[in-house]
Amino acid sequence: MGSAPALAPAAWALGGYVLGLVAGTVTAGLAERRLPARGAVGVTLGLELAGLSAFGLAWLLGGPGHTFPVEPMIGTATLAMGLQGATLRRVGPAGTPTNYFTGVVTNWVSGMVDPAGRSWNPGAGARIAVFVLAVAATGSLHRVLPVGVVAVPVTLLAAATALAAAAARSRRPVGLRPDGRPADRTRSMVATGTA
Repeated sequence: MGSAPALAPAAWALGGYVLGLVAGTVTAGLAERRLPARGAVGVTLGLELAGLSAFGLAWLLGGPGHTFPVEPMIGTATLAMGLQGATLRRVGPAGTPTNYFTGVVTNWVSGMVDPAGRSWNPGAGARIAVFVLAVAATGSLHRVLPVGVVAVPVTLLAAATALAAAAARSRRPVGLRPDGRPADRTRSMVATGTA
């Protein structure tokens, strides 16, 4: 059994993630009462942007020695992850959670070897490749430009938030092509059996 100080980082990580899930789910649910679904996604993305920006600011102010206590930093990062998970639940079948690497690997590998029925999901393989490339790129970026490690995700999230806000203002219903016909399902949605 570990000591309390040794368990503190894990407790902060789990607590931050759960708090992010709760905050994101409640915020999106309340936002959907006043806004279209895409607007609720934009609101929760904005909340995640605030959390990730706070983490980035603390990271930058901490300097090379990272003078801020590590546990609150972990809690803030996982809070943003929880907000992201809650947001992607609102996107629908296309909203694959991006913070469940082990779940993607589990489903992909199990699907390929399951005696009850083997399946090949190219989308899962592509997500795994993207994760691996992102980790390699982040490690390289940290060596060359440490500020970029926090600037890149904050910038990408700001862009996603702006796109969600623009989509919320669009009058075209979700899931329709410009000609008014329903959009085709994507290959990954069919392969995973989501409706």
